[in-house]
Amino acid sequence: LHWNSPNQESDEDPCPIELYEQIQIAKKRFGSPPIYYAILKLDGDNMGELFKGTDFEQARELTRSITSFGTEVCKIVESAEFRGELVYCGGDDVLALVPTATAIRCSRKLQESFASRFGGKASLSGGVAIVHYKEDLRYALNMARNAEKSAKQIDRTHGTVKREKRALSVAACRHSGEHSQCVFGWDQSNDIDRLVASFATCSDRWVYKLQSEIECVVATHADAFQAEMKRLLDRSQSDTLTQNNLHADWLIEFWGRYRTEMTSTGRSWSKEDTAMNFATMLRTASFMCRGKD
Repeated sequence: LHWNSPNQESDEDPCPIELYEQIQIAKKRFGSPPIYYAILKLDGDNMGELFKGTDFEQARELTRSITSFGTEVCKIVESAEFRGELVYCGGDDVLALVPTATAIRCSRKLQESFASRFGGKASLSGGVAIVHYKEDLRYALNMARNAEKSAKQIDRTHGTVKREKRALSVAACRHSGEHSQCVFGWDQSNDIDRLVASFATCSDRWVYKLQSEIECVVATHADAFQAEMKRLLDRSQSDTLTQNNLHADWLIEFWGRYRTEMTSTGRSWSKEDTAMNFATMLRTASFMCRGKD
């Protein structure tokens, strides 16, 4: 897709002329293909608990629900809205390739479809790995699996407290070699979508500044994070003539919702870890919007 001639790579077989011509036509119509794409890996949460104590008929009905979800996965992933490619679906286990721009929305749609079949008593968690098209596929798949594990471990409480998963983790695998990962619950996924879209018209220099000083900020006081984030965003907006739709008041509200969820009994994150993860989330959102190397 990125070649400038049918035989650009000497160590690869040449691209058939007919196919190469079709690719050039598609480029003229849709523009150059993106250099990053997303690998989506989702899996059911606590499915063993769902089946525990059920009789034969109840277990069969649960199995029917899982099978019903499996028949819908391909329709969702490969729909015109998400434009993905389903690789594998084994009931509550999904692996797909999707455009970066639709990765979070597609994940949320799959979660909603799955949860609706169980009256909200079951959920999915998973990982999204944003990878460069030249990245080794085995490595990229491993990054998606690691992101899935991170989502499954979002609850850091121990003992007898039931784990509250219902989360998505996004790993940004930059071609430069610098990687980052953030995690959030499904309740915040709409906010993440808005955040990603906002960076299309908003400078992200303030995000890098916040990331560089985050450890010092949270070491001073965890609550100082909000004030510094607002100060940097307000300054960034006053320094640029570019119209943007990332409002400081909304961002502070989003931070408040995220902090409440992550520090609650169900998650039990520290204020410091929550702030550092949120800062990484800001940078990841910017990268998802316009990541280039």
